[in-house]
This record gives sequence, structure tokens and C-alpha cells, in this order.
Amino acid sequence: MTKSKSILALITLLVSMLSLHAQVEVRLIMNKPQYVIHEPITATLQLSNRTGRDITLQSTPDQSWLTFNVTSHSRRDLIAGRKVMFQAVNIPAGKTVKRNVNISQSYLIQQYGNYHATAMVRAQGIGVESYISNRVPFTVTNAPQIFSQVVGIPGQRNSSIEYQVLRFNTGRQANKDSHEELYISIKDVKTGQNRVTYSLGGAQLFRNPDIKLDGDNNLHLLYLISPSTYKHLTINTNGQIIDQSFTKRGAVGDPYLETLEGGAVLTRGGVAYDPKAEAEKRNAIKKASDRPDIIYNN
Repeated sequence: MTKSKSILALITLLVSMLSLHAQVEVRLIMNKPQYVIHEPITATLQLSNRTGRDITLQSTPDQSWLTFNVTSHSRRDLIAGRKVMFQAVNIPAGKTVKRNVNISQSYLIQQYGNYHATAMVRAQGIGVESYISNRVPFTVTNAPQIFSQVVGIPGQRNSSIEYQVLRFNTGRQANKDSHEELYISIKDVKTGQNRVTYSLGGAQLFRNPDIKLDGDNNLHLLYLISPSTYKHLTINTNGQIIDQSFTKRGAVGDPYLETLEGGAVLTRGGVAYDPKAEAEKRNAIKKASDRPDIIYNN
């Protein structure tokens, strides 16, 4: 009798799992396989509604409709450091919606290593309460430092931060060759806590970036992003990009940063370049060439 009950319980569990997958399909897709330590660990959550009617996934006062489970390479469950209440999501019947999610909002991962993440969706009123996604791997790794400078924060006494500029090789990914990226990382000197870390995008680092500080302790970076194009970024002590410009290599020498007497930092050499205006110009030429020939009848 006990054996029959066990078999029945197993069958019930299997049926409920099949029902679960038939109603709401949950898929978690990491945005990339490797993350530099302290940068946001972001992913795409894909939700498919198979219930046959419109549904809304929403949090209750006590519990979010979306949570994550993160395990280390030793399969040890990490403890979530913060409860995040995600905004409600409406999913029409038969449709699939995607949402960008930041796992770092819940888990503060401060050690290098290999990890796995799973998403759990809780829904009310559609028969099954929990829907579990696929289990996806990701790696948290280090990036070599190419610049470091401690500066005071203007207007704040006894407060200082450390700018760090990092270089990171993404490694070969599916259908993508490896490439290098520049990262900015800012640390609070007093507490040792990381304030912000994020990618500045691709860079051609066979030429070292030109890096300077202006009179307000903003960080200036001038670096190559294509064989002939340089990008100049200005980043403040909060880690925000407050200005950017582009310069093409000129006939004589490469562009460089110059600090003026008043503390301003400017790009010298080269030719100012506006990629947006250039793209609009190319599109206008293309549209003109697409016009049909005009035939005049006598």
C-alpha cells in the first residue's frame, strides 16, 4: 500500500511538473559568460504564457514574484543580501515577453569563481505557484589594472575615491571573436567598498589610453576604438560619464590630451568627428542613390 502511494505521489509530481511547463515557460539567458568582479551581473528573463489567457505576475507585500538562486562551483547556495520587489509584468495569452534583470541587486558576489543562476517565478491564481527556469553558468573574474589614482571628492571634506581603469579580454564566445574592453571602477577609500564598476565598451589597446585628471578631479580617457577613431570620455567622481567626443587621426601624429592652466582637459591633434552626423550623411546619400531614374517623354 505504501509503495502504491509512493508511485501515485511520483506520478502526481510528474504531472504537475508537465502542467507547470505547459502553462508558463521561464528561461534565463546571461548577457555574457564572464563578468568583471563588482560589475552588475545582468541577464534576460524570457517568459512565455501558455495558460490560454492573459496573466499578470506581481509581487505581494511580503514576496516578490521573481527571485533568483545562485550557487557556487561547489554547489553551495549563496545567501541573498537584499530582497528586491520587481515591477509587475503583463503577459498576453500565447505571447512571450522579455525583461532585463540585474542579479547583483539580490546577490553581492565579491569572490572570483564559477557560478550558476536559476530564476523562480511565483504566480497566483493559475493553478501552479512556482515556475523554475533553466540553470545557467557564469564566471566572475579579475581584470588587469592599467591606471589607479586616489583623489578627493570636491565639496566633501575627508572623502576620497580611487579611480581604477581596467582592461579585460572577453575571450572567444559563441559566434564572436575575443576582443578587449576598458572598464572604469571606483572605490571608496575610507570604507574600501566598491562604488561602481562597468564596461566602457570595446577598445583597441595596442595603443595605451591617454589618461588625465582635470581641476575638478574628473577623469579623462582618450583611447582608440577603431583603426583611426579615438573616443574622449569624461567621468566624474560618482562614476557618471558627463561628456564624450570623438576624434579622427590627423595627417600628423595621434590625438592626445592636454591639461590647460585653469585645469581643463582638452583633446589636441586630429580632426573632430561626429559619428551620428556621419551616419545621417551616409543614409542621405544612400536614399538619394535609391531613387529611380526619371524618364522624360517628348
